[in-house]
Parts: sequence; C-alpha cells; structure tokens
Amino acid sequence: MNIKDFEKRAMEQDKRNIFKKCNDNLSTMPEPIQKFFEEANPTDVEVSMDGNAIKFYPCEELGDLQKDYELEEHGYVFATCNSDPIFINSGKIYTCCHGSPNPKSELMADSFEEFLALID
Repeated sequence: MNIKDFEKRAMEQDKRNIFKKCNDNLSTMPEPIQKFFEEANPTDVEVSMDGNAIKFYPCEELGDLQKDYELEEHGYVFATCNSDPIFINSGKIYTCCHGSPNPKSELMADSFEEFLALID
C-alpha cells in the first residue's frame, strides 16, 4: 500500500488522525520508513489493524521512543500496540512483548508497505 492510500484509509477510520510533512533530518532512521515520515508524519494517528489499536509516533518523538524501548540493534521503533513496540529491522516489521527480560520478536510484515496494508 502506498503512503497516500494509507493516509486516506486512516482518515476513513478516524477523521481525528493528523498527518503533516516532517522537515527534520531523518538520516538516523532506517531508509524504508524515511519517505513515510517525510511525506506523512503521523502527528496524531491511531489506526485499527486486525482489531488492535496501533499508535504511530511523529518524527519529533522517535528519538525518545528508541530510548524508552532500548531495542538498539534489534530494530527501530516507530509505533506501538498496547505498549508493545512495533519496529523495523532489516526492512521487515516486528513486534515483541515489552517488559519481558528476553523479548522474542514476532514478524508482522515482510516490508513497511505490507505493514501499512494491514490497516482494517
């Protein structure tokens, strides 16, 4: 799913979802999600995927989000579901149980585009 289609579907779910362009330097962010945050920075976005509420974080909060979840080499967090991180690692999208001493990553999608297509 492309970015514009995702924005449209997110707005159909809830008109209060807000997207804006991000003018920050995104060079520390994994390349597969840079364009999304440049074009459709999710300043206040929550969508339903498979019956679960997924909260996307704006580019301005992503640095703090990395510190909060401390996944480091395991991935780059950009969203959450019930406080569990959703992150990208080697182009694939994963989640894991937050707070577990040895969290086990679970594959959600083989690409960021495939992940966006999971929106209900």
